[in-house]
Amino acid sequence: MSEKNKLLLVVDQLESENVSDQTKKHFNEVIISFSGKYCGPIITLDLESTIQALQSYFKKDNLQSVSIINTSEANTEVAAELRQYFNISGLTPSEARLFTDKSLISH
Repeated sequence: MSEKNKLLLVVDQLESENVSDQTKKHFNEVIISFSGKYCGPIITLDLESTIQALQSYFKKDNLQSVSIINTSEANTEVAAELRQYFNISGLTPSEARLFTDKSLISH
């Protein structure tokens, strides 16, 4: 991975202590977001807090290539909102709602 392309893991403060060293070793850095809320057993990231955490990291490292992936349905919309905010290609917020709001699928 080049110096300007890094793999970041964004987790909420509430779940950061549960991220194993085995998982952390696959990422260049773990970024902590605050003010998440529980959605069943999963924590949904707070959009504004996550934007702030990523903005400061992007400024610090001047990243040239950024992708946002999501591993939990609870954060599908948050990931899409982050892509839209940072002008990153990928699933849009309206497309993400199709995955998280099952009533939209039947229409």
